[in-house]
Amino acid sequence: MAPPTEDQLKVGVVDLVKVVDGYQKKKDRETELNKSRDGVAAQLKSLQKRIESMSSEVDLLDKKGTEYHDKRKELLEKQEELLMRARLADREISEKIEQYLQEVYSEILTKIEDYRAKNNFDFIIRVDNRPLTNQERIAMQLDRKVILANAKSFDVTDDVIAYLNKSLQK
Repeated sequence: MAPPTEDQLKVGVVDLVKVVDGYQKKKDRETELNKSRDGVAAQLKSLQKRIESMSSEVDLLDKKGTEYHDKRKELLEKQEELLMRARLADREISEKIEQYLQEVYSEILTKIEDYRAKNNFDFIIRVDNRPLTNQERIAMQLDRKVILANAKSFDVTDDVIAYLNKSLQK
């Protein structure tokens, strides 16, 4: 079988940045993560207030007394606990973000392939329509672009976003 000629090809372009931003599942996961992050921040803030209160109490104690040294030791332990909890929370949130982004990316690629097959496209090519932001990054951003210009009729980004979000409702 001979390869298709240029006039027989059906090609589409997709702006993946726009697709990811428009994918409702990503938005939902970000909302969940923000709620989780806010809950952890509230816990850390509560512990921080406790530490501040303990610090005020320690400042009022006689520095030569054993109670001062015991309370100071307890205060230092709580400060270390706060640091450890904050680091652990940051790591857990980072891992969750990485995991959900990988999941979303995989789903998007799978759905784009489904969309391509159902709509008889020969190719769906990534396009990057983000504006160039500053002089230092222009060369890097130009290198990142796969397609520098295309006819609007080839852009199926909005259709792909609708297809992705519709698949969530099933």
